[in-house]
Amino acid sequence: MPLDQAVRNPRVIGGRPVDLKNIKQPVLNIYGKQDHLVPPAASTALEGLVGTTDYVALGLDVGHIGMYVSGRSQRDLPQAITHWLTRRKS
Repeated sequence: MPLDQAVRNPRVIGGRPVDLKNIKQPVLNIYGKQDHLVPPAASTALEGLVGTTDYVALGLDVGHIGMYVSGRSQRDLPQAITHWLTRRKS
């Protein structure tokens, strides 16, 4: 389903439509820049759909599987997540 159609016709969970604008907490959107299954544009579109003002997109130069198993991801991703979480702790 194309993104614009998905937004106009939201999914229903538990009998209630899902409204991404209700997401107010910080969002760290991690995506693979070389992902051919979930193209970067499909991931980064989330920024304009959620209701938070604290949105960070982190694109790694990996593909779909590489996001989970590549040496680059294993090296860079935990550090990036830790940094993002540390900046937001109360």
